[in-house]
Amino acid sequence: MKEGADRKRRAGIFDAIRSFLFVFLYFFISLISLIVLFLLSSKRIRAIYVHLDAKEEERRIQNIRPYVHEGDTILDIGSGNGRFGRAVQDRLKTRVTGVDVCDYADSTIPFFVYDGISLPFPNKSFDVIFLAFALHHTTNHGVILGDACRVARKKIIIFEDTFDWPWERLFTCWNDYHTNIFQGWIKAHKGYFKGDPTQMPMPLTFRSLKGWRDLFRSFPIKVISEEVRTMGYKPLKKVIFCLDLIDP
Repeated sequence: MKEGADRKRRAGIFDAIRSFLFVFLYFFISLISLIVLFLLSSKRIRAIYVHLDAKEEERRIQNIRPYVHEGDTILDIGSGNGRFGRAVQDRLKTRVTGVDVCDYADSTIPFFVYDGISLPFPNKSFDVIFLAFALHHTTNHGVILGDACRVARKKIIIFEDTFDWPWERLFTCWNDYHTNIFQGWIKAHKGYFKGDPTQMPMPLTFRSLKGWRDLFRSFPIKVISEEVRTMGYKPLKKVIFCLDLIDP
């Protein structure tokens, strides 16, 4: 038994060291990538991000496919440019509405700007609510999730970044700035992104898996699916929660 515990401890130490080195190395790689992106032409930038965005949309759609049905009405909270919502609408034959605190909309789905607190819709307005990498852009997860529960009829699907180690959390924060602010500025400068990315709220309120689960216990919801995806080329973890509403 002691030998097994020692092996587990050594494996944990090795995992921690490997994670730290991966974070340290990728931090410098991400700095270099910004320089490379800035030097690329607008045409090349568009080609790169069209490809990357299409791959990410496909991953997300495969994740949600078991829980979204043809004809469902969907509210995408924090919809950004709206392209993911449009892909869901087209691929899964649903009706998607977007809402965000900033107007970055670049799609044909209906879109509303709101105050980030109270959704401008009546109770039980939508079958499914999406929160795709939106909660960590807010300072009060409970308020956002509570209002999502109010307007949802069936399910809430949450995509989020998460972490195991403290240095992974630091890198997750850096990656969010790198992706949304620095890359966002380059994309806007090259004509791929509409709006000013520096206006995006960035409180970086990430949680561990336990932190997300603890949050959900305060609401009339039940976790029916939890899937963690590691990003092979980055020291990051992403989690997809599917939550069922519980009738009071």
